[in-house]
Amino acid sequence: MLIQETHLRAADKCYFPNYTFYSTSSRTGYRMRGTGIIIKSNIPHYPISNPYLYYVEATMLMVNYNDLPPINFISVYNPPNNSCQFTMDFESLIAYNTITFIAGDLNAKHRHWNCARANNLGNQLNNFAIHAKMRIIAPDHPTCYTRFGESVIDLAITRNFNYPTTAESLVELGSDHLPVRFHVETGTNPSLYDKQKFTPNWKKYQEYLLLAPPPLQHEKGNRIGSRINNCSFN
Repeated sequence: MLIQETHLRAADKCYFPNYTFYSTSSRTGYRMRGTGIIIKSNIPHYPISNPYLYYVEATMLMVNYNDLPPINFISVYNPPNNSCQFTMDFESLIAYNTITFIAGDLNAKHRHWNCARANNLGNQLNNFAIHAKMRIIAPDHPTCYTRFGESVIDLAITRNFNYPTTAESLVELGSDHLPVRFHVETGTNPSLYDKQKFTPNWKKYQEYLLLAPPPLQHEKGNRIGSRINNCSFN
């Protein structure tokens, strides 16, 4: 899960059972910015330190799925009204690995990914994708709703990510941005990473044993039979 605008500081810590959370606080000091990635702890991976970035916020993870080459997943936040030179940071990010999956709030609008009109960031991103031979993946429906209108600005841009991929905006969460789910067909078995870990609560189990009623005493068959014979029926 790639997250943007985390509002987290460097000292803030978040914990999710069976998951690992990596967070990068805003380098500009704006608390509304910042990025993060949540990944299942049993998926082989390791974090990568960012290069020096001039324009965007980012968090990077190298993921090693079974039977797949390493994939660099990058959560990116591109502030609105940013310089069109933000793609220089993208060049630095994709240099770490052959296969790269970048996704996030890019604030880039273009008709090629279902926006009513383009903005400067969208024109720059589209030109960059063409020249770098990268693929832009966006949902068919808007991902952001504001008083100025609706748009698709939460999307992915990939490099050498040769797997069939679709995007879907989800009507969830109470925000002006909708989460986007990417469906990727890699041919791997998802059950390999669905192992759940359960930790027994020994204290609660001990309390249950102390408060539980005593077990029933089972009577032997001949004693039960004699009790039945002694019964009188009216």
